[in-house]
Amino acid sequence: MSASRAARVCGALLLLTLLATAPSGSSAAEAGEEQPPISVTADKMVYFTEESRVVFSGNALAVQGDVTLSAKSMKVVLAEGSETDAGAVERITAKGNVTFRQLIPETGDERFATGKEAVYEAAEGVVTLTGSPKMWEGKNVIVGEVMKFFIQEHRFVVEGRVGLTIFPEKDAEEEEKQ
Repeated sequence: MSASRAARVCGALLLLTLLATAPSGSSAAEAGEEQPPISVTADKMVYFTEESRVVFSGNALAVQGDVTLSAKSMKVVLAEGSETDAGAVERITAKGNVTFRQLIPETGDERFATGKEAVYEAAEGVVTLTGSPKMWEGKNVIVGEVMKFFIQEHRFVVEGRVGLTIFPEKDAEEEEKQ
């Protein structure tokens, strides 16, 4: 293995280790509960040391616990601060064919949303989706101008002109008749 390739591999491993220890800013993290690591994969990674920034391009995928964010590219900004915060994720900006998926463990429900751009603010634990965002929860569909997903609270807010299509659930008795 060449020296430059070895340096790139070591840098990538260091980055992923740092990302895995990133605080999410959630109530669980504040309560001292350990957060799941953030795993990022992509076709290419470029690390900008002086800017504390990493750019993932080509099939970028970030996964933390029950949340998945994918896009053509992602820019990860690392927080500056003390050694204990070194490498902590401050913000992730995802662009191009963005998808957001969150599984709600208590109910088994899944939220799936698409848009052109998403910004994850780690301190708030919020993903903001823009660019004609559209979300599905089961068959139900919601559209709006801006969607904010509060990850730890398992809730979301839709801003701007909102459209909602709801498919009423059939009760068990009605299903038996059909």
